[in-house]
Amino acid sequence: MTQQEQLDHLLKETDVVPPPPFLVSNANLKDYEQEYQRSIKDPEGFWA
Repeated sequence: MTQQEQLDHLLKETDVVPPPPFLVSNANLKDYEQEYQRSIKDPEGFWA
């Protein structure tokens, strides 16, 4: 493995760290995926 490949490997994020339950319960955005899809389908309405 070259030095560049070693550095590239270190820069890749693969772990997913879930938020703590207290943050989830206090979040303003409850369903990220639904809101993301709405922003794609209707950007004007989403940002209005």
